[in-house]
Amino acid sequence: MNYGPAYASEIYHYLNKSELLENNFDGTEINILSLGCGFSPDAYALKKYIKDNCLDINFHYTGYDIENNWNIIRQDYDNIKYEIYDLLSGFSLENYDLIFMCKAFSTIKRNSTEQARKFL
Repeated sequence: MNYGPAYASEIYHYLNKSELLENNFDGTEINILSLGCGFSPDAYALKKYIKDNCLDINFHYTGYDIENNWNIIRQDYDNIKYEIYDLLSGFSLENYDLIFMCKAFSTIKRNSTEQARKFL
């Protein structure tokens, strides 16, 4: 949690600089998958960025993370759902408009080069 605001800020500033949402998704409803979502700093950044820029975007967010303890600090929202999920067991990217993989790969690689290869 010490780094949470920095992670959310990093994503927020990427959205600002890239104008990804304005140029591709304004006026739409999008599906977002977050791999290794943790407490979901990407969802917080998205909510704030959409509000701050008065964008007409609704999103549905699915966060996968293997760690059950994140549920203790996560807030409930109607458009956000979480699944306890091992990314190494495989997953589909089908039907998602945006994929976030903020810290997942570096964590997997730090634990095992073999698992990192499997993930890729």
